[in-house]
Amino acid sequence: MMKEAIKTAFGTALALAVSAACPTLSHAEPSHQAATDVQEPQPFDVKTEVVGDCHAGVECVAKITVSAKGEFHVNESYPFKFTAAADKVEFHGSGGNVFAGADFERQGKTVGVMTVKFKPAEKGAKTITGKFKICVCSDKICSPQVIDVSIAVNAK
Repeated sequence: MMKEAIKTAFGTALALAVSAACPTLSHAEPSHQAATDVQEPQPFDVKTEVVGDCHAGVECVAKITVSAKGEFHVNESYPFKFTAAADKVEFHGSGGNVFAGADFERQGKTVGVMTVKFKPAEKGAKTITGKFKICVCSDKICSPQVIDVSIAVNAK
């Protein structure tokens, strides 16, 4: 009986400690709100572009630009990484279809650019998709995220 009371007291104290350390943790029932609710704006913008003309069988270059907004800046020590996928496309990242390290360049405090080099096997419209690991920070918080990115390509 005493052991059970100690376990219960310890469990309650642990739950309270976790709640205090993680203020976003909620013990409320899950919300079943409609998907049309307005979401909080992201502290960054992401833009994709193919640089110049892209030809089948030739290396092409695309850029993914992350621009921090407001009081946020691009984290200077975070390992930004883009993992690309597309049918009939050969990727030339530092890790094949994984772009990281030297493929990413910070341009000032608020902008970071991932260079995506690839070679489409044939002419036509393609979409390169992938997961992009990013992190922007303010003086108070950092916001690491994994976002979905699409790059529209029209190989000539």
